Amino acid sequence: MSELLNFFIEPYQSYSATQIVLESIAAILGISSVWYARKENILVYPTGIISTGLYAYLLFGWQLYGDMIINVYYFLMSIVGWYIWTRKVDATHFTPITQMTKKDHFFAVIIFLITFTGILIIYKFKPYINSGFIAETLSDKYQYIPTDYVDAITTGTAFVAMWLMAST
Repeated sequence: MSELLNFFIEPYQSYSATQIVLESIAAILGISSVWYARKENILVYPTGIISTGLYAYLLFGWQLYGDMIINVYYFLMSIVGWYIWTRKVDATHFTPITQMTKKDHFFAVIIFLITFTGILIIYKFKPYINSGFIAETLSDKYQYIPTDYVDAITTGTAFVAMWLMAST
């Protein structure tokens, strides 16, 4: 049990107080955004925008580029959603939930594989990105670490989930 607790607490030991406060605010606003979404309240958008913006900033600093990309995507989609919501023609739009078809399964796998591969390519250039894009840091010697794969999996899964929500 103590190893599990250390697993969750250990990263925070190297965080600054500002990072901890920003992540706490982002988490609270993220939970609020989900609650507002459940209530179909327009506050889903400003709380989501602030939350995902903070997370994108923090994740870039922590070099978790896949999760950062997800949050940038959600940030932008929240702006679009807020705009669309405020321009609603009527309040009775209804889109039925459907079952996934074989075609949907195929596209879900393709989206996952493209996203997973794309994130791993980004990690291949991690030393170059971290150096501020200095050409001398380009190298074929980058060794992937486990968090790179976890980040690529969670990013791929999130992109598939967003696509399924929008299309099925």
